[in-house]
Amino acid sequence: MNDLNDLYSDEIEYAIIGALILDENTDQEADKPKSKAYYKALERLKPSYFYEPSNRAAFKQIINLHKKGCSPDDAIMRAQLLAECTEEFDEEGIEEYFEGFQELSQSKLNDYVETIIELWGKRKIIKEYDKLQEQVSLGQITLDEMLVQQKKVAEQIEGTRTKEVASRTYKDMKRGLLEKMKKNAESGSTVTGLSTGYKELDELTCGLQDSDLIIIAGRPSMGKTTLACNIMDNIASTGKRTLTFSIEMPGDQLLLRSWASVGTINQTALRTGRLNELEQGRLSAAIEKVDLWDAHVIDDGKMNIQQIVNEAKKLHEESPISAIMLDYLQLMKLPENNSKADAIGEVSRELKHLAGELGVPIIVLSQLSRNLENRQDKRPINSDLRDSGAIEQDADLILFVYRDEVYNPDSEDKGFAEIIIGKQRNGPLGTVKVKFEGQYSRFIDIPETEKNDPVEDYLKTAEPLDLNSATSPL
Repeated sequence: MNDLNDLYSDEIEYAIIGALILDENTDQEADKPKSKAYYKALERLKPSYFYEPSNRAAFKQIINLHKKGCSPDDAIMRAQLLAECTEEFDEEGIEEYFEGFQELSQSKLNDYVETIIELWGKRKIIKEYDKLQEQVSLGQITLDEMLVQQKKVAEQIEGTRTKEVASRTYKDMKRGLLEKMKKNAESGSTVTGLSTGYKELDELTCGLQDSDLIIIAGRPSMGKTTLACNIMDNIASTGKRTLTFSIEMPGDQLLLRSWASVGTINQTALRTGRLNELEQGRLSAAIEKVDLWDAHVIDDGKMNIQQIVNEAKKLHEESPISAIMLDYLQLMKLPENNSKADAIGEVSRELKHLAGELGVPIIVLSQLSRNLENRQDKRPINSDLRDSGAIEQDADLILFVYRDEVYNPDSEDKGFAEIIIGKQRNGPLGTVKVKFEGQYSRFIDIPETEKNDPVEDYLKTAEPLDLNSATSPL
């Protein structure tokens, strides 16, 4: 076990606490704002960065007071520490603790904040090294898991370092945006992202946009995997590179579904291999088409979020990916957090960050709570997303798949499905009706001949009936 005694400074930690409490601009009666260094310290530091328990407890109370809109002045802090931190402070100890506080210049406070973060980072790395060393000696960890854990720690530490972020004015952005609008107008298409392959869905969403996190959700047997696979196939068929993480089913099953969909071949015939002459010809044609796709599949059911991120980045570096799909969220190996909802939230944020970093849409499949089946109208809503808080917040687009025949076998909508837009950050909500062909593992746009009511079409074009005419049937 490594000695951490040289990797902390009680003096610097204590100086930061004192500076925050005695901030030179803290004057509520004069209504003066606090210094920039004060806000910067609160933004960058966390209680866990402080090594000494008393300093850690004091900073935690400063954060709590700040969240409540209160200044951490001397009297309030004393009361809070005595009430909330009985293990670290008593009446005698708190007097001694507050006696040595001194004001700091803003530059000195900034320097001290950097020092505390650097010391915390070094301690973090050493603790992780000790932990990994112990796990290796006990045979509890693989090399891949070690690499993932080390990368995670490195990213956590890197995230604390200051980054220069340049601002842009609206005028700066104008030229690029106008050029993009002109390009979209000249294309003659309403699709500004990647086409889903479904005309009405594209009209409502303008396609799948770069950096968007897209959730496709539905109850079992609704066809959420089928819809997501169809969309990925439609993207791949245009020459784009795609990557699918299949946690639920092996990659060869995804390939079989693609052959069925593209070749209009019954899935059962494909699985059994009992194909008639027509189906054999269709399979040959389907294979020829699908072989042209640059579609990649990783079907490891034990992958965690860091492994998924690493594999996506690796493939993207080789040649840019246009779209990523994950099937499905709740089945993947989740971080060991306090609750499943927290773990799902962490994964959701990582996927949203990955979409932004790579600049590609990421489609994530998600389960729905079975509670919706207790409602008379079983069409999903956003709150039906299982462990929904973070998913709903992070998603740019939420699509629900609903087939009424699953609940009502004699439904008038048998053979059809609704794609319900439950959330769209930059567009309208709505519902798109499509045809479901389960035997071919696909959803397709409804042909115009099936979509239109011939009586309704006649009424739109018929001349108004003149009841006084000699030819009137009345």
